Amino acid sequence: MELYLLKDMKRGINRIEGELYRHIFKVMRKKEGDVIYLTNGVGTGGEGVVLEVNKNYALVNVENLHHRVKEGIEITLAFPVLKGERSEFIIEKSTELGVDVLVPVIFERSVVKDVKKNRLNRWRRIMESAAMQSLRYSLPVLSAPVSLKEFIMRYRGDIFYGFIESNNFNINISGDVAIVIGPEGDFSEDEIKLLKENGRPFSLGRNRLRAETAAVVSAFLFSFEVYKNIKRKEVK
Repeated sequence: MELYLLKDMKRGINRIEGELYRHIFKVMRKKEGDVIYLTNGVGTGGEGVVLEVNKNYALVNVENLHHRVKEGIEITLAFPVLKGERSEFIIEKSTELGVDVLVPVIFERSVVKDVKKNRLNRWRRIMESAAMQSLRYSLPVLSAPVSLKEFIMRYRGDIFYGFIESNNFNINISGDVAIVIGPEGDFSEDEIKLLKENGRPFSLGRNRLRAETAAVVSAFLFSFEVYKNIKRKEVK
C-alpha cells in the first residue's frame, strides 16, 4: 500500500497536479480506475478512485474517509542541528518511529549556529515523505530552531535528557514528554545545570553515541514505551 499526501483532500472530486501528480501517475504509473490512498496529514485518510488522467492533472473521487484520533501521549524530540545530512536522518527516522513534534535546538556547543529557510523546507519534505512511508495520517510538527533555554521555558510536559553519566534505565511516562539530545560537543555546564533543574536524565547505555544515533534510539525507546502503555490499556 502506498499513501499519498494531499493536504486539501475532501470527500468527492479531488484534483491532483504538480509534483504529486508526477509521482503518482508518471512514476507509479497509476491509471484510470485504480484505487489510491490519500491523507490530508492531519488525521484523515481516504480511498480514491482515479476518474481521469490528463496531461498535467488527474481527477480522483474520494468517498471512504477514515479518521485516526491521536492515541496516548505526545512525544517531542528536541534534537541538535548537525552538519550535512545528519539532521535529516534524525527527522526521517523519528518521523517513522512516531514522534509528534520535532524541535531543532541550537546548543551552546553546536557547530551549526543557523538554519536557513531552504534547509527547513527540505526538512519538511523529508518529514512528509517519511510519514507517508510509515502510513501516518498525521504529520509531525516541525518547529523553528530555538535555544535550549527557550525550549525549556516554553515546554509544559515532562523533560528527559540523554546523559552518558546517568544510571537511570527506567522510563516512566505519565503525560506528554520531551526528549532532549545534546550536540556533537555535548551539553555545556550551564545547559547541564538547566536540564538538571527542569528534567530527568536517562541512560542510553555504556557506549558514547553519535548525536544522530542517540536521537533515533531515544525516539524508539519512548515511542515503544507509549505503544506498550496503549496496548496494556486495550488488554484491560
